[in-house]
Amino acid sequence: MLLYNIALAFKARYQQLNEQLLHVNTGTAKKNSVYFIKEIGRLSRLLGEMVGIFNNVFGLPLVFIIGRCVIKTLASLIFFTSTLYIDNDSLKERLVISSVAQTVFIIASTSLLILACDAARSESYKTVFLCYKLREKFPDKSEEQKELLQLAQIVEVNKANFSAADFFDVNRNTLFGIFGTITTYLIVTIQFNENTKSQ
Repeated sequence: MLLYNIALAFKARYQQLNEQLLHVNTGTAKKNSVYFIKEIGRLSRLLGEMVGIFNNVFGLPLVFIIGRCVIKTLASLIFFTSTLYIDNDSLKERLVISSVAQTVFIIASTSLLILACDAARSESYKTVFLCYKLREKFPDKSEEQKELLQLAQIVEVNKANFSAADFFDVNRNTLFGIFGTITTYLIVTIQFNENTKSQ
């Protein structure tokens, strides 16, 4: 849950950064818009560095968390398929409920972590879009337009990209990869169990 909370905090910070950027052209920020744009660039760089530190510190644990999810889910599903051949209905029911509950918990907790990392990444990508969108609101060749272009370039370089020790990126594609792997191995296990039982 610690990693999930940290990923959500990154998402919230990027959302706040985007909200501040939207207010650059309005109210009191309009007078000091160049200063605010530079400050947002500084904050964006800091967030990018923090994501890099997150990757360095928690990259390897992310590999193990995701690997554990796949292995435990497969073990639970294999156990589930093997309980189908138990004759005692009461015992069978309890084992099936236990196996399904464990599988749902493991998949849900890992999925939440992956989706939180992906949401933070998506929020950081929105900042570049907002910079280009806001450039249209300022006069051509103005100081604000130049600063927004520089900010877009800074944010482009410092986008949040969560990785598991540089083995793979942690995003929605990772989640689909996990489900694909689990499904493939489950099908192979079911076929193997049926071949073993028929012999």
